[in-house]
Amino acid sequence: MKIISVGTLKGGTGKSMMAFNLAGALAEEKKVLLMDVDPQCNLSNNVGINIAQQDTYTIKDIFDNPNIDPEKLTVRHPIEPLENLDIIPGHIQLTATELLLSSKPARERILEYYIEDNRDFFEQYDYIIIDTNPSMGLVNQNAFCASDSIILVSDIDDNSRIGLELFIYLWEEVRKALRKKDNVKALLINKLDVRTNLSSDMLEYIGSDSDLSKLMISQPVRSRVAFPKAAMQRLPVTLYKGAEQSAEEIRNVVKELYEREVF
Repeated sequence: MKIISVGTLKGGTGKSMMAFNLAGALAEEKKVLLMDVDPQCNLSNNVGINIAQQDTYTIKDIFDNPNIDPEKLTVRHPIEPLENLDIIPGHIQLTATELLLSSKPARERILEYYIEDNRDFFEQYDYIIIDTNPSMGLVNQNAFCASDSIILVSDIDDNSRIGLELFIYLWEEVRKALRKKDNVKALLINKLDVRTNLSSDMLEYIGSDSDLSKLMISQPVRSRVAFPKAAMQRLPVTLYKGAEQSAEEIRNVVKELYEREVF
């Protein structure tokens, strides 16, 4: 079992879509559990869960009741063609959970300890993929602490560059205080548009930065309409007809993440 969080400090980079599509590619051969700790619940929506109906068990229940049975939380193969893919959905009230966590002991490690305490359940999965929101709040810190690897997702504008540097700086401060080894393992460039100077400028900047260049995946993911079209059908691009180029890019990303032992 490997636990991977997908993170950023800038909204709109396509982070949730990337988590969804990476998990979809992995689930063709491996057993994958998605966890949605983003109160926007985009990942839950991507797999077809009605986030407006919040009377079911969700990730929020882990923080409210660490003794809850993980089987109650888990929605089994919500995407019919992907029997290997399950999800613990998100909840729109995770913002309230953020406030409550501040007074709890070991507040950054509740999720990590929950997975450890229920290892027999979670070890049925080869991968746990956690989607986060663009912050360094306590719920996200729980995800990052529980993770073997963090994959950063950036688009191509200057705010994303600043967001990358800020994420690395802030997480460095937190993880050192928690005696956590550096687990930022990869940087994926998303929404690349080769027709713009912004794309080439962003790639050139990252290539010139010794820290970011070591993290960057060589296969960027281009901005294509296939991604939202596939998402509207509640499918990753690897299962969507007419999305062969996008599917190939996602599979190339997964292959490189395997080679780097992130997956």
